[in-house]
This record gives sequence, C-alpha cells and structure tokens, in this order.
Amino acid sequence: MIALRRFAEFCRQQGRIDDAVRLHTEVLASRQRRYGEQHELTLLACERLAGLYRETHDFSAAAPLYRRISAIQKALYGDHDRRALETDLSLVYVLQRDGQFLAADQAAEELYSRVIADYGESSADALRVRMLQAFNAKRGRDWRRCEEQFTSAWRLSSEIHGPEHRETLRARNQIANAIFNQGRTSEAEQICREVCERRERTFGVEDIDVAYSQSLLGEILCASDRLGEASDCLQKSFSTHCRHFGYGSPDTQPIVAQLMGIAHTHESRGAWSEAAAVYLGLVDLVAKQTADDPHRANRLAHAAALLEQDQDWPQAAAIRLRESDELRDDSSAIWLMRRHKAVVAMIHAGNYDEAERVLHECAEGWEMHHPHDVRKHFAQGLLGEVLVAQGRFSDAEPILITSQQFANEHRHEFPKLYRRSLERLVELYSMTGQAVSAAHWQTVLDELDVAA
Repeated sequence: MIALRRFAEFCRQQGRIDDAVRLHTEVLASRQRRYGEQHELTLLACERLAGLYRETHDFSAAAPLYRRISAIQKALYGDHDRRALETDLSLVYVLQRDGQFLAADQAAEELYSRVIADYGESSADALRVRMLQAFNAKRGRDWRRCEEQFTSAWRLSSEIHGPEHRETLRARNQIANAIFNQGRTSEAEQICREVCERRERTFGVEDIDVAYSQSLLGEILCASDRLGEASDCLQKSFSTHCRHFGYGSPDTQPIVAQLMGIAHTHESRGAWSEAAAVYLGLVDLVAKQTADDPHRANRLAHAAALLEQDQDWPQAAAIRLRESDELRDDSSAIWLMRRHKAVVAMIHAGNYDEAERVLHECAEGWEMHHPHDVRKHFAQGLLGEVLVAQGRFSDAEPILITSQQFANEHRHEFPKLYRRSLERLVELYSMTGQAVSAAHWQTVLDELDVAA
C-alpha cells in the first residue's frame, strides 16, 4: 500500500493526473476496507485525494471529499477541533469555485455560528469566514450581499488588525468593487482612491495590492469616460503585475484587454492620436518586460495608421520605420512593402532625403531577392515623387514615365497605382511649365474619372 501511494505521488509530480487520481482512489478504498471509515489512515488518504482534486481545479470532485474529511475529523477529534474548522473553510471555498453558491453560503453560515460559539464574534476565524462569505457573494454576482458581507468583514478586520492592515484594505477595496457593480460609480471611485493611497503609503508603490486597486480604479474611470486617467492607472497596474507574475501570465491579460478596449473606444470616436498613444504606451510597457513580443510590430503598424489618419506625418513616419525595423529582413517582400509605407509617411512629412535613402535600400532588396516581383515598381513611382518634391525634375521625369508605363500595363491589377502614376505626371509637368504635357495627362485622368 505504501508503494502504491508513493507511485501515486510520483504520477502527480510527473503530471499524470488521471493515473494519480486512480491510484489515490485505490489507496483510499483499500484503507477504508481495512481500517474502517473513522481511522486516521483513511483520513490521510482522503485528504491526499481531496488535495489532488483541488490542485487540479476539479472542485466538484473535491467538495464531497471535504465533507467526508470533516465528518471523520469530528468523529475522531470532536466538533470543536481546529482541524475540522480548517476543513470546513476549505469546503466553503471549493463549493464556491464549483459554482455551488447556495450550498457554500449555507455551509459558511453553519461554520460562522460554530466559530462565534467557540472563538467569539471578534476573532480572526470569524473574519476568515466573513471574507469567504463575501467572496461567495462576489462569485455569485450578488453585489448587494457582496457589499454587506465585505463591509462587515472590513469593520471586523479594522477592529482586529487596524485600519491599514492588508486584510482590512483588501475588504475595503472589494466594497468599492461591489458598489461599482451596482452602478454607484463616484462613490466607488472615492473609496478605491482612498484604498490605493493607503496601500501605497503602507506597502509601497510596487506592492501587488496597489496594482489591484489601480486596476479597479482604471475600470471605474473607464465607466466614467475618463479614458486618459484610466489608461494611466492601468499601465501602472500592468507594470506591477508583470514584476510580480511575469509578462504573459493570466494576471496581466485582463489589463491588456482593458487597455485595448480604451484604444478601440478612442478609435471609434475618431480620436486617432489618443488611440495611437495607448498602442504605443502598451508597446513600451511590454518592451520593458520582454524582448519577445509577438504583437509588437502589429501594434506599431496600427498606431502608425492611426497617426496617418490624424495627419501627424512626422510621428507616423517614425513609427512606420520603427515597425519595419522590428521585422527587418531584406529578403522579405512583406518587409519591403512595410518600408514603402514608411516612405509614404516621410513624403507627407517632407522628409525627402530620408525617403530617398530608404527607397534606394528597398530597390536593392527588390533586385537582389525579388527581381520579378511587380511590386518593386511601387518604389519607382515613390522615388519619382520624392525627386519632384526636391526639385530634381530631370531625374524624376524618366522614372515617372517608366512607372506610368508599368502602371498602365497593370491598371486592372493595381488601379490605385495607375491613378497615382497619372497624378504624378500631371504634377511634374505642371511644376516644370510644360502645359501641353500636363494637359494631356490631365485628360487621361479625367477620362478615368468619367469611366469610374
């Protein structure tokens, strides 16, 4: 039997949970047959199996075992033994996690009556039960009862531990959450700010409890449509969560989702620069935690697109370059097209010298790695545009004529490129005073508009 138990533990450590459960179940059944239900060895086997179920979050299987453990402990040690108290606390918890909120509440009420009789209303054990009851109401989304229970726990904890104890402030923060979920936003904000300040003063700004308050405050501020303040709170909370749990942990992902929600709200309102600022802030926050961020380039690209919408071309160009630098690969056609987007932003920003440098770099990449890819001609048109902007008309003309010829051959494949090739020639000849040539290409452009 000892060998069977040890093998069960070995299976648990190896992650072979089904085997571990089966073996622990066999051990329990064997001991129950050999020693009877009310025996310490049976109790021990029962505790191991219950612990395994709890560890693997199989709470529905754990709950009846905790009831069984409690009954054995009370039979062996008496109704007032602390071991039975701890088991009953565990029972309430697993019933909650299994979604059996009514059963958890009934078990907690029975336990609370016993605790008061044995230890008094102002005991630490009474507080533990109150907190369990409060969290049961929270998981059941009974926000009014949640507020009542956490208020009771907060007062009791203040009496036992003092107003700035971790448990006291934990209960107070949960009161703010319960109030917020009842729609009393301003009251919830006031309490949450008070808790956050006390936690910072007592535990320091990098304490995880401060981050919990900041997350809640960010959520409250979002609901109040104070998105800038909300973003600041959530970014602080995110940094602290990463320090404690690491980037990519389940604890950080809801905060990322909230920040993305703020960005989307800004975007839906046409607040392009504000939305871009949230994306860029998130990129920088993650960069402080890990060099391997799979979302980095896409978030930079989205921020750049938003800045282009806002016509903030200098910043858009800088972000486009930064985005393509993240994925730098001279042999990749996708990377070269990203560089083209950076050039477009540079042209709008008037940064012609840098645009020309990047275009020559792209041209080398196309010729070396993708000489037959038609997209290489996109860069040719952009280069002609840059040369015109620099006043280098004689250099620009043959390039723009060649670009227009290619665009004409592929006019159905790339209609936007075809239109832009005509516009570029009109611009060139207008600027050089060649009215006849400008009028010719303008006529072609007008015919295109009529056909459309």
